[in-house]
Amino acid sequence: MSAVGQDPARTVEFFRVLAHPTRRHMLRLIASGEEVARGAIEESTGLAPDMASYHLRVLVVADVVELRRRGRKVFYALRRDTVGEVVDRLAEVAGAEVAGSAVPAPAAGARAGSR
Repeated sequence: MSAVGQDPARTVEFFRVLAHPTRRHMLRLIASGEEVARGAIEESTGLAPDMASYHLRVLVVADVVELRRRGRKVFYALRRDTVGEVVDRLAEVAGAEVAGSAVPAPAAGARAGSR
């Protein structure tokens, strides 16, 4: 399996997956800790278990989160390597300094969206 940040099709898929507001909410919750129980995610989103499972499965298949089972309990954790690859690729494309995570300020007089 190729790295998300190096494969344009997988990078596009990464952003398609995150385009849904429910999955972004889930991702913020999962990223806030080491791992989060499925029940806590369902409670936070207010979704029925089947809908929460659907969105979580989309995140797992896209390698954005990983699933861990402990007995009957299911936990989700952020795939920091995957997210980091995409962030690094974006910084590279944007011409940012990856090591310092500094994004250069726009040139004086530049307007947003102008080329």
